[in-house]
Amino acid sequence: MGSTVSVVVAARNAARTIGPCVASARAQGAVVGEVIVVDDGSDDETSALATVAGAAVTRLETSGGPSRARNAGAARATGDVLAFLDADAVARPGWAAALLDALAGGAAVVAGQIEPPAAPGRSAVVRFAAERRPAPDTSGKNGFLPCGMTANLAVRADVFRDLGGLDERLAAREDADFCFRAQLAGHPFAITDRAVVEHAPRDTLVGLLRQQARDARAAPLMRWKYQWFPFQGAVQRADRRGPLTVLAHSSATAALGRPPGGDALVTPLLDAAVTAARRVGEAAGRLDVLTGWRPAPAVIDPASATAAARATPLPGDPVAIITGATGLRLRALATVAAARAGMIAAPNGLEYQALDRWDDPAPWSLWLARRAAASGWDLPADLAARRLERERPRSWGAAFVDLHRVHAWLHASTRYAIVSADRRAADALAARLPEVRVVDLGGVELTELLRRPADVADRMASELGAA
Repeated sequence: MGSTVSVVVAARNAARTIGPCVASARAQGAVVGEVIVVDDGSDDETSALATVAGAAVTRLETSGGPSRARNAGAARATGDVLAFLDADAVARPGWAAALLDALAGGAAVVAGQIEPPAAPGRSAVVRFAAERRPAPDTSGKNGFLPCGMTANLAVRADVFRDLGGLDERLAAREDADFCFRAQLAGHPFAITDRAVVEHAPRDTLVGLLRQQARDARAAPLMRWKYQWFPFQGAVQRADRRGPLTVLAHSSATAALGRPPGGDALVTPLLDAAVTAARRVGEAAGRLDVLTGWRPAPAVIDPASATAAARATPLPGDPVAIITGATGLRLRALATVAAARAGMIAAPNGLEYQALDRWDDPAPWSLWLARRAAASGWDLPADLAARRLERERPRSWGAAFVDLHRVHAWLHASTRYAIVSADRRAADALAARLPEVRVVDLGGVELTELLRRPADVADRMASELGAA
């Protein structure tokens, strides 16, 4: 007899979406034995509508958060597989069967894909949120381990119970935490492209900002919980730029003809608002840890030094060496061209010292990382130094290249370029790195970039892409 699935849906004030959600789960066929909706203290008709749609409803009189609600649903479930679905999500046909197939292949935890609805809405907020829709981390871009989201996650019921369920002390990121704990305990994790749910993005500005602040508030608690795992959440950190800087950067991106959210005027303002909300949430999370205002989650102890040092690999060799301008002009051109070509470029400045000492013993990693941060590199020096130490570079030149690799890793990029203001220095770097081509952007003027931004950026990106 095959496995049966218990679909668990945590819902709070979800009267508008709970009916289609339950209907999509029940439409999966005989593999779904039950659909359980846990009403997390709603003050609308969520429970009644879920019952009408055919779900078994458990109502919590006071809201305890999504983790508590999902754990309550899992405790009631009778199936040997738990499939979690958000109350504002709709499962596509074949969703449950695809999750079961992945579990049958040996995985204990499986994450599916999350897509926006075919017509997500017309408001600027909806378009902005849809462009930044959450997605499972299939390759461990967090710097640690891959993970999924409880909007579309399946787990063997016995594994869920053995691990103690979701951590109710985390108001967000509890799904990533569960996936991490499962893998650290030796349970295989898998991603399937065939199990797809449509998840509606936030449709109000207040809802979007609350979501972002809640997620950011959980970050310090996650860092506390995984403090013995230094590379956990390497790129899950608050944006170090201020809202005004984000506003300027997003405005420049919009001027290039490709605003992230599709609205050249509104997107920069939304970017700045989200950054401000996340900074407030991060600050609140740090106060939670310092004051004990919220109970801190239990610290995860590594089983070994190897487990504690677990981190995803660094990218390989640089794609190109960018040169041809000086000062701010070079940084602007390199940043725009690299971003358009799908890579990252750290500011220049360290290449002269690296070339002078290329074959000398490698410098102290923390000193080099701090020099890079002082030169404008967007990286936390202490974490960058610890990651650089794992590579054990033997020479100054190797440390210089490895630090670029660490910088790309911190930004979840697999492609990067080295920038040099001096063409002779760029040629000298190319001699040291014979497989890397020099790309000269000196023929591009900022005035030309301002007059025809999209065309110029595409031309620069094309040159980098050929490197």
